[in-house]
Amino acid sequence: MRLNRVYVDAALSPGLRLELPPAAGVHLAKVLRVRSGDELVVFADDGFEYRASVESVRGTRVAVAIGEARALDRESPLAVTRVPGIARA
Repeated sequence: MRLNRVYVDAALSPGLRLELPPAAGVHLAKVLRVRSGDELVVFADDGFEYRASVESVRGTRVAVAIGEARALDRESPLAVTRVPGIARA
């Protein structure tokens, strides 16, 4: 099962209940057709992502309950060295 990720420009914390921004609500309700009880991941600019569950869907208004937080670590563990290739004239 794939978890949908939604960006929210707000302060998030576990236990918080909030209504998603209109653009995200339209996408989730009309395109992805989420229903009450569906799981998703909500993230902001704080370096964490939060598991969330959909509490209600009313038209294009989607309300979610924020669950546990998990720190984001998207850096690759590989070291990369770039070397320019010089072409002959």
